[in-house]
Amino acid sequence: MSPFHTSTILLALIGLSAWLSLEGKTRLVAIGSLLGVYLILFSLGICIVRLGYFVRSFCRGRQPGTGVVLTFDDGPDPSGTKRLLEVLSSHGVKAGFFPIGMKAEAHPDLLREMDQRGHVIGNHSYRHAWFTNFLMGRSLEQEIAKAQNAVEAAIGKTPAFFRPPAGLTSPHYRKVLKRHGLQMVGWDVRVFDTRKKVENVVEEVLSRARDGSIILIHEGCRAPEDLTRMLDSIIKGMRARGLTFTNLEEMTGLPAYQDARDRGITSGASLAKAWRSSSQEGKKGRLRRFAGMWLASTLPGQKAIREKTDLTAFKERPSTRFLTGVGLILMSYVLGWPMVGLFSFLAAYLQNPGLLIGGPIALGFSHLVFLAGMYLAGRGSLKYVEIFFLWSLRNLAERLIGQDLVDTTGCAGRESDLPAKRLH
Repeated sequence: MSPFHTSTILLALIGLSAWLSLEGKTRLVAIGSLLGVYLILFSLGICIVRLGYFVRSFCRGRQPGTGVVLTFDDGPDPSGTKRLLEVLSSHGVKAGFFPIGMKAEAHPDLLREMDQRGHVIGNHSYRHAWFTNFLMGRSLEQEIAKAQNAVEAAIGKTPAFFRPPAGLTSPHYRKVLKRHGLQMVGWDVRVFDTRKKVENVVEEVLSRARDGSIILIHEGCRAPEDLTRMLDSIIKGMRARGLTFTNLEEMTGLPAYQDARDRGITSGASLAKAWRSSSQEGKKGRLRRFAGMWLASTLPGQKAIREKTDLTAFKERPSTRFLTGVGLILMSYVLGWPMVGLFSFLAAYLQNPGLLIGGPIALGFSHLVFLAGMYLAGRGSLKYVEIFFLWSLRNLAERLIGQDLVDTTGCAGRESDLPAKRLH
């Protein structure tokens, strides 16, 4: 669950509590304040990629001695990219490039040269338009998929790293990036180099960069001579400070390109292929096998088979965080309506109306305790729900097909690999 979903649920629950327990202007002020907080969080999440508000983003290395990474956006540029690559080669630096898909299609030779020199190439959307962050669903998916295809057509590799245009994010990125096997990569040093003089850019980069930094620079935003001079000064300045250079793969610990088998897993389920595969052992029981093969070919089914999901996690002792959360949730029920009843009884028994105020206070406090418990136990609960769901799905598919589903190739669940007995 992303911080966006967590904060939305928490603020909605707090808002509901305020609506039920408050009246008049106080209720309106409370609800208005919550909406204000929500809008502020939403806006910050859009503008600051490092927050990882909508989708988790890798923005800097955390291990000591990681080094720094140079990354370049918005290329390739026929006038400056070649000279940029020459400067990097002369210093022995491997950088990360996030080209625009349209430019990658127009200059595939420059992408091939980047790849041959050992640089990492990512996805930076197809058009890099101002409205990209407003896209959703199929439109956003096409924008990212076309950029993937452009890079793959040029170098024969499918990127695993993505950087959003203009550094803006939205709630719609998370599912699309996951579907395409992409990890969002941000930065921690951005000096808006397109608007400043070379000397100012160099000074700001050197003053802000530290061990683990990912530095964002734009190619093609200035004259090639100025760009190469700026890059040469930055590299020399970094090394003078004792900083070393590394690449995105080493810093993130993730592969820069997707394995062909992993790409096959994201292909989704095909009813037609599952139906054809189900006929391998004749007509008897074909509908059962078809249902089982289709379930196994869905994305959750593929994941359950690939990871051999079982219920071992339920036998292990839950984390302290999860147990604390569950305890707080149970405690909230004791502190809620039972306490309202208790204070009402005491007020009537002692004939002291002032005690009635204790009921709403206890009820409000119980809501806060419940929210704290949900926050602590929520992620663990979702993990257990997912494990049980995947285990159930795998078992149902196995029962329908009549055999254990085994992934021995690393590409379980692809429709072309679904026989009637075992998956090999």
